[in-house]
Amino acid sequence: MPWINDYTEFYYSRRLLQTIAGNYETLYSEGLPVSESRVITDPNSIAEYKADFDLALSKIGRGQWQGYLEKLRPFGKFQRLIISDIYGLPMTINYAPQLLGRAYGAMARVLNCNTNE
Repeated sequence: MPWINDYTEFYYSRRLLQTIAGNYETLYSEGLPVSESRVITDPNSIAEYKADFDLALSKIGRGQWQGYLEKLRPFGKFQRLIISDIYGLPMTINYAPQLLGRAYGAMARVLNCNTNE
């Protein structure tokens, strides 16, 4: 796991955020697979990962993510890409794969901004 500073701070990577998005709808029922041999199933840990993910998703655009999809319209471009990735919706934005990586990177920066304080 990406712990830093003698295990006092957690560092989010794009890959971890993509894993959370890929398992978003089944986190509580199936857990969060963080490696081939490890799945996080503790409800408190999963709640923390999901809350951090939701917070970062809200902060990278203009819409406020509530953990479910009603309409994509109120969300910014990066948010729409992530939400489309969560629900397997077609991405209609040009250069979607490259922008999706940048969107996950923006989320990681939001979550990791306090690591040097």
